[in-house]
Amino acid sequence: MKFEYVGGKISKDKTKQEQSFDVTVENAVAEVTPYNATLRTELRYKGQMVSYANYAPTIPTKSWKTGKKYSGKCTLTVPFNAPDGLYEIWTGFLGIDYVSGEEMYKVGEIQVGELPVYPDPSIIKIDSLEIPGEVQRGEKFTANVRFSASRKESSAKAYLAFYKGNELWYVAEQEGKPIDLASKIEAEKSIEFNIKEDVPDGEYKVVFGIHGYDTDGTEADVKLEGGTFTGERTYKPLSYGKYSPQKTGNTHFWYVNQNHALIWDGEPYIPIGGMYCSNYVLGFDINNPQGNKTRWDEEVARLEEFKKQGIKHVYINSNRTAENFPGWAWETYFDLLEKYDIKYGLQFSSGVRESEYYAVRSNVEKLEADASDSGEVTLEKA
Repeated sequence: MKFEYVGGKISKDKTKQEQSFDVTVENAVAEVTPYNATLRTELRYKGQMVSYANYAPTIPTKSWKTGKKYSGKCTLTVPFNAPDGLYEIWTGFLGIDYVSGEEMYKVGEIQVGELPVYPDPSIIKIDSLEIPGEVQRGEKFTANVRFSASRKESSAKAYLAFYKGNELWYVAEQEGKPIDLASKIEAEKSIEFNIKEDVPDGEYKVVFGIHGYDTDGTEADVKLEGGTFTGERTYKPLSYGKYSPQKTGNTHFWYVNQNHALIWDGEPYIPIGGMYCSNYVLGFDINNPQGNKTRWDEEVARLEEFKKQGIKHVYINSNRTAENFPGWAWETYFDLLEKYDIKYGLQFSSGVRESEYYAVRSNVEKLEADASDSGEVTLEKA
């Protein structure tokens, strides 16, 4: 069967969750067919299908003639848990590509709810940073810093991050009162720090930061030598990173210290909760919106109980693969967890097993590589 896409239209350009709209499409046939084909139209968010309709054209395709246009009309409903944002409508024939080779064509766009408005990122611009050229373990030292902030925030504490190349070796957290950022966004401060761990002697690149902000600006070179040294254990570089949610514009600096504790925004992260197997996540079925709504309502009641019992941290064991629960559904589920002030982590049973670039399997070939140092490692056949 050889079909050509002509065009389409959407009955409205803005809608809301749990509301419906119509999509009308026009197609033509390049060669008469004795078979009837089924049209398919999809509502997509960030490339993922949110809802769909399979339906017959107004006139069955086996009656189509070349040189004419034929229409089909369907109704799409936006699920209750669809995020606010801009969506795309795509259409095609079920299981049949167009003559052009395209599987589907984009009909247009529709806005669901209100388009999100995100705050500007919180950024600290360092104008100058002065710290002693040499410091010792166990002894306080002062950093003089002049900086400007992109926006006002509540008070926050500063830190100095000690690097060798891309490896983080130590984070000195500010001692004393936090910096007041609620009243002004330009400041010149003298801040006390101390190195309280068995950080190895050596030359370090030091970066100044303030928790909640991303940092842009001056660095300093420091030599660490001497001072208190316990030698109780082998000191290792730290795992670290930054998390910058678009929703808040803040940047959260985290690292794992020598005691294997996660330090988030300068404070130990101590979860109060446990593993949680959500019936909403387990039972989610894109083909059963009503069932999803029922399980969502049950989830809300369960989170209310969590709040009463003081449960503030969970890690969600999805007990299913990553591709079985779409990203847009996670987005609204995370919003729900955050509404109840619950911090969360995720566990998947498996991800995508095959990649178009490579697949790693056991007992196929022996691969060896020297991974003794940080950096890029190349695997070569032995």
